[in-house]
Amino acid sequence: MRDLSGDRKGYLLFFILKGGGSSLRATNTKYESEKSIKKVMYACMSAAMIAVPTVPAYAAQNDVIDTTRTASLTIHKYDMTAAKKGGVNLDQFTSTGKQDAAAEEALKNYAIKGVEFSYLRVGDVEQQSENGKVQMIYELPDALQKIIGLTDSDAAKTEGSKDYFTSQIINDKLAKALEDNTATKDKLEDYMGKGGTAMDLTDAKGVTKKDKLPLGLYLIVETKVPEDVTYTTNPWFVQLPSTDSEG
Repeated sequence: MRDLSGDRKGYLLFFILKGGGSSLRATNTKYESEKSIKKVMYACMSAAMIAVPTVPAYAAQNDVIDTTRTASLTIHKYDMTAAKKGGVNLDQFTSTGKQDAAAEEALKNYAIKGVEFSYLRVGDVEQQSENGKVQMIYELPDALQKIIGLTDSDAAKTEGSKDYFTSQIINDKLAKALEDNTATKDKLEDYMGKGGTAMDLTDAKGVTKKDKLPLGLYLIVETKVPEDVTYTTNPWFVQLPSTDSEG
């Protein structure tokens, strides 16, 4: 990931998507609601970097999304500039799709308290099976499509007035739109506006969490930061529930 931060503060931010009763188990049977599945996405966040991508999701053909279930979202915020100065080897942290207890331990002294993130559910999630390929696709409103540069030809499915896209397409378009482009960041923050719901401020461990969220695609925006934080991170999308190929 390219560092665009210059001399500004840098951060590591990661979120844990815990399905609880909403976990989609990648097996050949059914939802296994008695087990919760965690999915972690790590990204080195700097003052003006590209957004964290939508979490990729995979499912077996016989899995069905139960939209009556709920999921939870946990976000961690760290000061990576301070961590690097403190001797933490940042290169050891990579996106593995699994929770990294070692990263949490190494960065616990660099947590940022008092940061507010807000979320807004922007679309539904569906499972698509085509030519033997099963994937998750996400609804995105026309206004957001225009902001990040999606076109009709990018859609994996159109159903009435709803367009659905793969996570890869959303990721690529969002990253390109945000690269060296504060206008896109501003538009996404404006889209969130007063319609978003604020999460609790990050605690002393740099953690904030929200439970019982309806499944779907969410826009996440960093809406408040402490006085010593010079820049908010770029908005990003996250999908609930999150699964991986190993379940």
